[in-house]
Amino acid sequence: MPKSFFGSQGADQAAAGFGAGIVATFTMQPFDILKVRFQVATKSESVGYGRAIYTALRNVVHKEGPAGLWRGIVPNIIGNSGGWATYFYFYTIFKDTVQTRQHNTALSPSQYLLCASTAGSISAMVTNPFYVIKTRMYTSSYNNSSAYKGLFDGMNKIIASEGVLGLWKGTLLALGTVANSALQFTIYEEMKKARFAARHSQPGVNDKLPNWEYTALSGSSKLLALATTYPYQVIRSRLQNSTEFENIRHCVKESYRREGVRAFYRGLGINAIRILPGTCVTFVTYENLIWIIKEASRDDE
Repeated sequence: MPKSFFGSQGADQAAAGFGAGIVATFTMQPFDILKVRFQVATKSESVGYGRAIYTALRNVVHKEGPAGLWRGIVPNIIGNSGGWATYFYFYTIFKDTVQTRQHNTALSPSQYLLCASTAGSISAMVTNPFYVIKTRMYTSSYNNSSAYKGLFDGMNKIIASEGVLGLWKGTLLALGTVANSALQFTIYEEMKKARFAARHSQPGVNDKLPNWEYTALSGSSKLLALATTYPYQVIRSRLQNSTEFENIRHCVKESYRREGVRAFYRGLGINAIRILPGTCVTFVTYENLIWIIKEASRDDE
């Protein structure tokens, strides 16, 4: 095993994931606020997406000032960076365990998927309280007397009114989205492995890909994963937003009867435009940080 900088390979990966989460959070914070406010809005969208973004940004700045775009930044940073750190730590631990048991042979796509799914589930459970607080801070004005003034204020108010379990609201739905991330990581790992094989090198050992390739790999893997799992998101949203559907089977059947296959991909383009920038920033930052960490550990060695 190569020497680690922070004491173990898992810790190195966690550090890179933590740094990537911080960079991505700062980069995408204003758009993350808009995403959440769009999701919880009850009015139907009657304007184009681009115009809606501009109008929403203008309204936030007008009502709350520029600082309004950075509400909830603390729980968002903790949740996002902590989530990536937790994910990469356990993902690395699980991969190393499987490789050790099979005498360091390469993992299969199904093994990558299992490791990614398990790590993603743990990460979702650990970080859910921060996302609950973040969402409620995003959707309320700071001037509102009932608004959360910060991370600890939000945590205290939730525990006081809903109990400790209130911090884990929506956990099951969060676990449902793990499939998307796990599939993306599986595709990303296979694509990256193929690129290094074509260059006759090994990732993180004696070579690294240029940033544009990491951007292309992370973006394309996210698109493929999103296209595969997007119908689940549509069905979930329709079940949450309407009482006309009795269950998942009824929702799928009626949606297909009324709109055909297109029903399960409504809003896919908008969602991809929203998600891709943050995904690419996260992965490019992570790959560069883990390279720096590995180079530092080799220098020490």
